[in-house]
Amino acid sequence: MLHIAAKKGFINIVEHILQYNDDFKIPIDCKKNNGMTPAMCATKNGHLYVLKCLKNGGADLKLPLDKTGQGSINILYLAALERAYYDCELSS
Repeated sequence: MLHIAAKKGFINIVEHILQYNDDFKIPIDCKKNNGMTPAMCATKNGHLYVLKCLKNGGADLKLPLDKTGQGSINILYLAALERAYYDCELSS
C-alpha cells in the first residue's frame, strides 16, 4: 500500500500510513520484488513532496536498488532519470 501511494503521489495516504504506522507495522524501507522502496517509487515518478514526507518519516535514502546491497543504482540515479525524461518531454 505504501509503495502504491508513493508511486501515485498520494501524499495524504502516505502521511496517514506514517502517522499510524504503529498500527500498520509497515517498514518504511520495505522493498518490492524489483528492489524498490517507497522512496524510490516516489522519486522515480517525480513526487518530491512524498519523498520529503518519507524522509521525514525515517526512510533511508542511501539504500541501493538491487537486492544484494552492492549496486550503484540508488535514489540519486532514479532522480536523474526522472529529470532526463522530463527534459525530453519538454523538448518534444
